[in-house]
Amino acid sequence: TLEEDARAVSMWNFAIAGCDLPEDFVYEVTRITMENNDKMMDVHRSAATTIPENVVHNTVMPFHPGAARWFNENGYEIDDDMIR
Repeated sequence: TLEEDARAVSMWNFAIAGCDLPEDFVYEVTRITMENNDKMMDVHRSAATTIPENVVHNTVMPFHPGAARWFNENGYEIDDDMIR
C-alpha cells in the first residue's frame, strides 16, 4: 500500500544462547535449524534468509562454540575472534 519509498531498518534472525549452555546442545540446535529450512519456513516466512550461507553477514554477534563448530564443520569459516 506504500505510494513512495519508505526508510526501514534491516532485521536479522539471531538465536541468543547463554555461554554456559553445553556445546553439544547448541551444536544440535544449530544443526537442526540450518538443515531444516523448509520446516522453518512453515513456521514463519522470515526463515527464508535463515540459511547457512548468510552467516557471512554476521559481523557483530559472537558465536557460541557449539554453533561455530557446526558452521566450521560444514564449510562456513567462523574466525576465532568471533567465538565466545
